[in-house]
Order: sequence, then C-alpha cells, then structure tokens
Amino acid sequence: MELLARGVLAPRLRAGLRRPLPCLAHPLAAPPAWQLLRSRGLRHFPIKLLCRNQTFLRKAGSTFEMEREWNLGIMLQPSEVKSLRDRHADLSVAFGAFYKHELFLHQLHIPGRDAPVYSYLRGCMHVTLMVRADDHLWLTDAQIPMRIEVGETGWIKVIMAACYKRGQVDNRKRDDERDIKRQLRDW
Repeated sequence: MELLARGVLAPRLRAGLRRPLPCLAHPLAAPPAWQLLRSRGLRHFPIKLLCRNQTFLRKAGSTFEMEREWNLGIMLQPSEVKSLRDRHADLSVAFGAFYKHELFLHQLHIPGRDAPVYSYLRGCMHVTLMVRADDHLWLTDAQIPMRIEVGETGWIKVIMAACYKRGQVDNRKRDDERDIKRQLRDW
C-alpha cells in the first residue's frame, strides 16, 4: 500500500494492466526465476482420488494397522486410464506380489476397451508397478493396494500398504531367532 501511496505502481494500474509488476528496487519483491518460466512441467495437478479399496476400509480397516505406505507408479493402456478417470475400477480383491525383483498388482479389475466393469473375457490382469530399487528391501510378499489416485504431477499412482493385525505384536523376528537357535542346537 505504501508503494501505491508513493506513486511507484499507480501509473501501471491506470494504464490498464491487470496485475501490477513488483517494484524491483526491493529484492524480496521480485518473483523467483522458476516462477517466470512458463512450461507444462511446472503445473501442479490437484490430487484426485480415482479408486478406493472399499472392502479393506469396511472390513479389515478396523482390525489392521498400516505399517508403511508406498506411492507407486502404474503402467496402463490408454483405454484403462480413461476407465480409471471415469472411476470404473475395483480394488476389492487386488494384491501385490514380487516375482524376480519386480512388483506386480494382481486381480485389479479395470475395464479396457469395449469391456464391461467386471469382464471375465480378459482373464486375470497383472499390472507392473514401478518401484525404486531401495524399496525392494521394504516391500515383502503380499501388499494391499489402498487407493489409486492422480498425483500432483499428473501421474496415476497406486498407494500400497503393508498391514499387520491391530493389538498383536509382530514376533516374526523373535520366532526366526528361536528356530535358528533350535536348529543349531539340534545339529
């Protein structure tokens, strides 16, 4: 307001410009260089939920707790992307599994071209998920897909979760150590 009172930006406003340009005499008034670039890569899409695993949320959501959550990219056909954007997908029986260091999403029902929502003509759909190399250490046998959404960059992502039963302690490491000690003792 004090800039307008001094008359620095007032002529620009009178000239019919919609947005006044900042006074470059003040270093904090200039916009950063990345804001001046106008390219498609700088867009921010709103995060939009496309599909949710309703079965997990209703039944298992009260008895399981999530241990960790991953955002993974998904490789789809253009017709499947269109079906997802129309919210024609089913995650109720889907699960993730590793085969030869590659994560696959099984029984994900996304109708393809000219197919109904539940199409048995296509068979079991195996979708490859894009996983970073360091996540192979954390992702174990079977993962539960929680939801499919469009991220901030426009990529379609699958949110996978590793879950364990609520109220129970995970004793797998302790049991493995006991088995190893027992085998060494018996040997």
